Amino acid sequence: RVLDLCSGSGAQGLHAAAVFAQFQRTTVTLVDLNPRAVRFAKANVLMNGLPRVSIFAGRLYDALPQVCDGSVCELTGGRYDLILANPPYVPSMGIGQLFVAGGPTGESVTEVVIRGARAALAPGGKLMLVANLANVHQAFPAKAEAWWRGEAPEEDQDLDVMFDVMHGDVWTAEEYAGNFIGPDDTMRQYRRHLLNVGIGSMTNGFIFARRKPDSA
Repeated sequence: RVLDLCSGSGAQGLHAAAVFAQFQRTTVTLVDLNPRAVRFAKANVLMNGLPRVSIFAGRLYDALPQVCDGSVCELTGGRYDLILANPPYVPSMGIGQLFVAGGPTGESVTEVVIRGARAALAPGGKLMLVANLANVHQAFPAKAEAWWRGEAPEEDQDLDVMFDVMHGDVWTAEEYAGNFIGPDDTMRQYRRHLLNVGIGSMTNGFIFARRKPDSA
């Protein structure tokens, strides 16, 4: 079972559907909040003739069918063996287009994806996420582990997942802000915003996670 979050037109999820099409039990689920993206994904499924692909409009894991008992909810189809995500990841000053604005540090949606994966990823499953990574040299895998744990104290949990990070060139906040498209005053305001929220550097990269096979 494959889940593609923030799927857009479905590039990642539909590639997985094509690669795994030989396996009759493989299913692929696409989720996106943008109605236009959902329409494009549906068109791509039809044009490529891909079987066993479901598409849901909504916010990340909340868009998936669930059965709830009080405050406890479980996915109706079970957990996923592979979760793909390309979330909005650009640091935002509160404005910006839906598909790029990732909150003050650019990590708001990335954090929610990783937190939710704890309930959605099957034992032995993998998470592959592409995003901007803020302050990647400051123990970034440990930050991802903290997102996975959620609110529970670290000493109360045995970590059942391993994180790894791969990234490209690292830019200072000033260099990153220099790529901002807009008036000079707005660019300077954006540079101040990055520094105010604690961003010293930024890079493009990937977050990989693999859950232990014997996880609960």
